[in-house]
Amino acid sequence: MRSLIILTCILLCSFSLLMAQTAQTQENQVSVSDSLLALMESRMNTEYGISYNSTLEQVSEKLELDITKLKEYLGLDKGNTKLDKMRLRQVGISVYQVLLAQETIQYGFNEASTLLAISNQLAIPVKKLKHLLELDPNDSSLNGRSIQSLNKSPEEVLRAAQVFKDTLPQTGNSIILVGMIVVFLALLVTSVIIMQLRHLNTVTKEDAPAGAIKISSGGKLLSVHPSQTADDIVAVITALQIHKKQLEERKRILLTFHRNKANYWRSEGIFSMPNRVYSKNHN
Repeated sequence: MRSLIILTCILLCSFSLLMAQTAQTQENQVSVSDSLLALMESRMNTEYGISYNSTLEQVSEKLELDITKLKEYLGLDKGNTKLDKMRLRQVGISVYQVLLAQETIQYGFNEASTLLAISNQLAIPVKKLKHLLELDPNDSSLNGRSIQSLNKSPEEVLRAAQVFKDTLPQTGNSIILVGMIVVFLALLVTSVIIMQLRHLNTVTKEDAPAGAIKISSGGKLLSVHPSQTADDIVAVITALQIHKKQLEERKRILLTFHRNKANYWRSEGIFSMPNRVYSKNHN
């Protein structure tokens, strides 16, 4: 029983210590955010003379912004003109929100935007953007951090974007040149391979058998083996002539079998038989 009580006391002490550390961390975060807001408010008051007592109309005039766009980026009803004369404190807008709205209207992003969101906004690869901002390109944990936490200003981001746009044509030309070289080398290798294919599976011509007689298509004697006599030559030529005649006869037979039947009486326009006419006249 005594050990159970001691264990319970230890657990309660550990829980209370953990809660105290959590509260201290939250207080530190609140103090940091409050100090940041105070710094931004001091900056806006020093540079533009804007404070919580400034009206929306005064803010738009000092920042040279369209009041309709300003209300839209602040999440207010842009068609409500009564808000123009109201103070920032009355509409629940902080000076820091005005600063973020100004940067968003001017640059398209603000210092609270993350690197990933800015890279999508400016159409720049996030690794290239980190490299231009002198950050570690391979550190993916930086993608979700704001440029404010990285001690970078929107002006620095815009300068990096301008450098990227200036070097983009050179990069594009380099990519085109490399692509052309790769295509040329691929075509060259393909042509060499095609030229070498003729050396594969080559069929050697068989030599003519001994005693062969060569005759041209016109029937002219080209060469004769020394062992052949005149009777052999005559026999070969006769056999060729007989074979040629047989082929011609077959062609004629085929033409005769496939010939269309013709009626010579009808082709001449004679439809009555002469014998029939003769027999009618004599009867």
